[in-house]
Amino acid sequence: GHAIDALLNRQPTAFPLWQKLASKRTFWIVAAVFFLLMWVPVDLSVTATAEVVPRQPDVVRAPIEGVIGEVHVLPNQSVAAGDLVLTFDDTSIQAQLDVAEQELAIAGAEYQRANQASVSDRGVASQLPMLKARVEQKRAQLRYNQSLMERSRVYAEDNSIAIVPDIQELEGRPVRMGEKILTLAKPKSVELEFWLAVGDSIPLPTEAEVELFLNVHPDRVHHAKVRYINYQAEVSPGGILGFRGRADFLDQSDLRVGWRGTARVQGDPVFLGYFLFRRPLSVIRQWTGL
Repeated sequence: GHAIDALLNRQPTAFPLWQKLASKRTFWIVAAVFFLLMWVPVDLSVTATAEVVPRQPDVVRAPIEGVIGEVHVLPNQSVAAGDLVLTFDDTSIQAQLDVAEQELAIAGAEYQRANQASVSDRGVASQLPMLKARVEQKRAQLRYNQSLMERSRVYAEDNSIAIVPDIQELEGRPVRMGEKILTLAKPKSVELEFWLAVGDSIPLPTEAEVELFLNVHPDRVHHAKVRYINYQAEVSPGGILGFRGRADFLDQSDLRVGWRGTARVQGDPVFLGYFLFRRPLSVIRQWTGL
């Protein structure tokens, strides 16, 4: 027994009762400190996936119904005002324009011949208003085909950056009038788009503060303020059911459209205990119904 006790390196104390009291007192001190820490006020915050998106971009929509012939810009290419962005396949439009020109020429020749013959033939003179109206109809049809030819070429209205998903998918695709084709974003006008998952939805104050940590610059913090959050949940591009929100950057320098990262949205001040046990408490109440 003495050998085993020596090998175990036991050091019996002469005050076992004092040790018990000391251990109990340490436990209660730690418990009291932990209880007090639970009442420390902290800011409730949640994290959300975020992306830098253009603010008030120029959406290029199909001005006519037809087939996209060629896209003249590349993704993220800088475009100046007046640059050609895309053209539609104008084969059918050119054919209609040629036919309209020939029909206008024929109608004009018939009107001129009837106008000359009306001097001696009153029966022909009675047909002049109808022939003149036909000439105006063919002229209006010609102007319409000319406008279609002009609208088949889309130009940039301002200096911007082309946001094109895939050129190969756009070229040759039939579109209807008004259908969205691509986006032209202003280089220095961006905002933050974030998605709050349904489980992370918290009450937010007016113009709540947002801190953005980009994947390309994890050592930098970009500050923004929430402008609005949708009241209805929808499926995000990542397949998560959540609420879409937009925030305005306080400083837009060194930000590019398409950069992604994680946003931390600041809520109202709460106690540390609520901050730590908010999610477990929510799950327990859902399971128990209390």
